Amino acid sequence: MALVTIMKLLFGLATLASVAFADITFNVVGYPSSSTGSLGVNIGGSITRLSSDENTFPVWSGSVPGTDGNVQYSYVELSSSGTPLKSVGFTRKLQDPARDTETLNEFFERPQTVWEFPKIPYTYLATYPSKTKAFKHKQIATIHVTAPVAHIAELNASPYSGQNYTVDFRFINSVHPLGPQCHP
Repeated sequence: MALVTIMKLLFGLATLASVAFADITFNVVGYPSSSTGSLGVNIGGSITRLSSDENTFPVWSGSVPGTDGNVQYSYVELSSSGTPLKSVGFTRKLQDPARDTETLNEFFERPQTVWEFPKIPYTYLATYPSKTKAFKHKQIATIHVTAPVAHIAELNASPYSGQNYTVDFRFINSVHPLGPQCHP
């Protein structure tokens, strides 16, 4: 009987330890001011650099080991050497500290990722589907479009020229970046 009690106690402590000090993955959408810069997460004055690549940019992600669900954090812009360049003026908390092991795709310098949109009455007959997997009610998404600088300059100079351009298009909601590339 004592052995069973000890086993239950050890199992309970292991479970508690895995929940209390889990690795939290932080995700932020942002654009560093230089091509060699990056974003990081600041937890209690300790900064962890987040990473991004051509498949995930502008979403920056990284895990911070030993972080518990009650963490308070903020995001910072970092130089290529890791020196903080810009810090947001607010702190964040996980939405559900007891269960969250990662953040939503939060936005650098935007304090709210989830927002209760006001109900607006239809002014027309809704004939198209109003619900898609990409659109998440209560979330403010972003669209990221990239193209060669010369093409963007041409488009800005003559927006009605009828010229087609190939661009990389990414729709980013609070959970996933969708569509790494779309071409007209």
